[in-house]
Amino acid sequence: MVLGGVPHYLDHVERGLSVAQIVDRLCLHKDGALANEFERLFASLFGEDEQYVAVVRALSKKRRGLSRNELLEALHLPSGGGVSTILENLEQGGFITATVPFGRTARDQFFRLTDEFSLFHLKWMASARPKSWQKVQNTPPWHAWAGLAFESVCLEHASAVERALGISGVRTNVSAWLHDDAQIDMLIDRADGVVSVVEIKFTNEPFLITRKYAGLLRHKIAAFRARTGLKKAIHLVFVTSYGIVPNQHARDIVDAEVTMDALFH
Repeated sequence: MVLGGVPHYLDHVERGLSVAQIVDRLCLHKDGALANEFERLFASLFGEDEQYVAVVRALSKKRRGLSRNELLEALHLPSGGGVSTILENLEQGGFITATVPFGRTARDQFFRLTDEFSLFHLKWMASARPKSWQKVQNTPPWHAWAGLAFESVCLEHASAVERALGISGVRTNVSAWLHDDAQIDMLIDRADGVVSVVEIKFTNEPFLITRKYAGLLRHKIAAFRARTGLKKAIHLVFVTSYGIVPNQHARDIVDAEVTMDALFH
């Protein structure tokens, strides 16, 4: 969630240190091995074209991502101007991911910042760096970052989620669904007549589905079916760090659950 699994970054991780110590030494200390990695990386890949960093910064501020027109508006740029080339290069470099929302065409694609280290840098290193990673853990900003970072990891490894669900042999299409009153970050449209609505949650303990949250999930699924006219069966899937608390609400609405262990197989 911090280093993105990049071998060069992981080579700097010392055995015997806690996660907090590793993050402090590599990223937050002024002499850390990755303290200036973001600037060095973008300069080496894209030269001095500041628009690449501007695009990444704009995308980092929107969890759901931005359409091309929204991105142009955020950057105060006219249509054209080389933005298509920038987006293509960033996608090929593994920094962003383009997705087509469920039921739409390629013209409606959204762009999301999915490079984990870039997300971490822009959240914690680009301005006032915290003195200690240990002290920011479990704060509201930390929870917001952790949720987005874990979601990015899961979306990047959608095939691992499918394998855990036992549908690796089924033809699928992974997308998202965006609407004013509801949003689904991961949809698996399956050729076996099912659409898996995937909820992704990162917590330090088993996730608790309350009565209120169960109601919100039912509303989201009902809105999705009504607005898309979907005829397929809908299965609600939870991807969590440590599983779900097995209460009545979970038993009533969750069809399948996947833990982060599946990402390591």
